[in-house]
This record gives sequence, C-alpha cells and structure tokens, in this order.
Amino acid sequence: MNGTTRSTTPEAAEILLELLADPDIVIRTDEATWTAVAREANRQGILPLLYARCRRLPDGTVPGPVAAAVRERYTRMAIASAMILRELELIADTLAVQDIPVLLLKGLHLAADVYDAPALRTMGDIDIMVPRDRLADTSRALADAGFQTTDVADIDDYCRTNNHLPRMAPPDGRGVGVEVHWTIELPTSPFDIQPADLWAGARQLRVNGRNVLVLSPEHLILHLCLHACYHHRFDHTPLKQLCDIAVVLRRYRAEVDWEVLVGMAERWGIQTFVRFTLLLTRELLGCELPDTIQSIPADADEARLLGNARAYILNCTMTVPVAFRKVVRAPTWTGRLRAAVAHVFPGPARMAAIYGLPTASRRLYLWYWIRPFDLLLRKGRITLELLLPGRTGRRMRYAERNRVLLKSSLRGWVRAAQPPSHGV
Repeated sequence: MNGTTRSTTPEAAEILLELLADPDIVIRTDEATWTAVAREANRQGILPLLYARCRRLPDGTVPGPVAAAVRERYTRMAIASAMILRELELIADTLAVQDIPVLLLKGLHLAADVYDAPALRTMGDIDIMVPRDRLADTSRALADAGFQTTDVADIDDYCRTNNHLPRMAPPDGRGVGVEVHWTIELPTSPFDIQPADLWAGARQLRVNGRNVLVLSPEHLILHLCLHACYHHRFDHTPLKQLCDIAVVLRRYRAEVDWEVLVGMAERWGIQTFVRFTLLLTRELLGCELPDTIQSIPADADEARLLGNARAYILNCTMTVPVAFRKVVRAPTWTGRLRAAVAHVFPGPARMAAIYGLPTASRRLYLWYWIRPFDLLLRKGRITLELLLPGRTGRRMRYAERNRVLLKSSLRGWVRAAQPPSHGV
C-alpha cells in the first residue's frame, strides 16, 4: 500500500466499488486480493472509507495482516485530520477578530458536515472562501498569525485571472496550508458563476466551537460535479470525487431542491457536466437520482462516454507519470519504442530543465549517458510493466485509450459552454 506506482487490478477496483455501493454485501476472498483492494483504496484516496466499511464486515472476513495495515494507515490519517481541524480553528479565530466571514469549501465542508467522521475524508490542504473585498485583509491577518503569505501587488489585477490567493504555508511549516478563494471558479472559465449567489445561499455551521459558513446543498453538488468533471476530467482520484458526491446525495437527500439545482446548472452553463457526473456516480456507486436530472439534455454519445469513464476508472490501476502517457497511447510497438526513446533522450532544452543546468552547459552531454541509469533506478519497474507484453501493459493502454476518448468529449463540452458574462 505504500508505493504509489504499484499496480492493482480491475478485479480489486470492482470489489472496492461493490463494497462502497452496497452497505450489506459481504465479500470473502484471499489475502492477496484484499491487499490489492486496500492498495487501490489508498491510491484513490478513500482508504478511510474502506476501513469504515471493513469494520462492518463479520470478523475474519478481512485477513488479519490486511486489516491491521488498513487500521494503522487510517489511524495516521485520523491524526492528520485532527491537525487540519486545529489549523482551521486558528484560521477561523484569526479572521473572526477582523469580522471576516469564512466559508468552507470542498474537503473541509465534506469532513465537517457530510461524512460520518472528519477522518473519513482525506485532505491535502484547506480551502476557504472570503468576500472579494476582504482578500487583502485576510492575507494580512493570516500573515500576522504566522502563515507564510505571498504579496500580491494589485489585488484587482490578480483576481482577473485567479480565483484564490497564492497558497499560504502554515505557521512553522506544521500543517497543510490554506488557499483563500473569493469564488469557486477561475474568472477566465466559460461558466457564469456569481459569488454573490454562493454567499446568499450559504448556511451556518459550527465546527469545533467556531461559527463558519458552508455552501448550500445545491451549490455543493454543482461545485463537486464541476471539480470532478471539468477540472480533473476524472483523472485525479476519480473514485474519491465520486464518493464525495454519493455521500452528499445521501446526507442531503431530503434537503436538495432538484428543480433549483437544475436551474442553477443551466444558468452557470454546466448542465452537461452535472448530468454526466451524477449519472456516472449512480452507475459506479449505486446512489439514487431524481427524475429531474433527466430534464437536462443528454450528450448524443452519453452511453459510450459512461462506458469510457467506467473502463478508464477500473483499468487505470497504476499511477502513470504524464510523460509515460505517450508511450501508453502509441498503438504499435514501434510507436511505443519511439516515444520511449524520446522520453529517455529529450532535446537539450528539456534535459537542461530536468537537471537544472544551463542550456549551453557541456555537462548536458554527460547527463545523456547518466539519464538511462537514472530513469532505471527511479522508474524502471513501471517502464517494464508498460512496455513489455503482459496484462498490466494491456490494461494501462486500454485505460489510456478510454481516457483520451473521454477527455476529448469533455473538451468539446467546454468549447460549447457559453462565454463568461461576469466580471471582477
């Protein structure tokens, strides 16, 4: 479970999906398969959910060594989650003194109010939103509290192309850092999202004795769909993103106004992304959706694209570096060989950038001799698995083909979206 490049199997991903989709199913299999399931859950960022699910299984269902490893990993994640909430306390207290409202986004909202326990939702940073006209005050207040901020010379100019301030490192390097947003989407995006609407629909929440705000259920679902489908193209821990949506749908089942949600999606220009993401969540995790979703026009290739997404998610069982994707995508052995050679021996400018050398340095020629051995030490295993005949390479090439087909269609949806009608 520790290596990020160790492959799992589609069978392990299927078992993981079954466990997450059906709270009553009991799956009995061997230790090697359970190890692969745990490894896939860890790779997808949802190992805490697997831990919670396994605790509900009859004793002895999960082999002892696997159960112990999952429990130990979950304990470390729970400690990290507690530290993040402590960091949130510092942020909330600091900004409360300045009378700056704080709205929790994404992981923090989910951990604090949606999942059954905060530790079930892993987080890599803290995302909050403050009013646009309080960004400068927020930056100064957090800097005074010990956060390492980056000076922004002209806030107005900066916000024309950015939806959050530069990431702020935590005091003394302890913690995960914070991104202070003023809206949930880049001002340059093709979507018409009005921050005033987000604030108008925000709800109050008390977290560890602090009053904060969170998005309405409708805004939260739209944000999560947009984040998974538009931002990441289901390319980054897709099961984690879909689990977030499934848990939100269950948590707020009786509160979501679906007519309002569909109307918002249409006004924002994201209805196609929302429909597709919700249907994919239902297909993989079995959550219920209202008939209202069917009122959103479907893409002509929706059924095929759902199949592409499922095939990609289940077969992308190894984290493949971006540079290797050209190798994986090549349809023939000769094409894969050419792509591999180009990666091992890139042009002088690329070599200089990789190893931090001046472009005209004579040492570049030495690095051309060293690079094959450098790559062999760092990426030898994954290279062999991708290039040599075998199930892993075939699966990855199959996953990559489906990823390309899916992302091509998603790019088309972006081009079809209406241009932004809002300003800073």
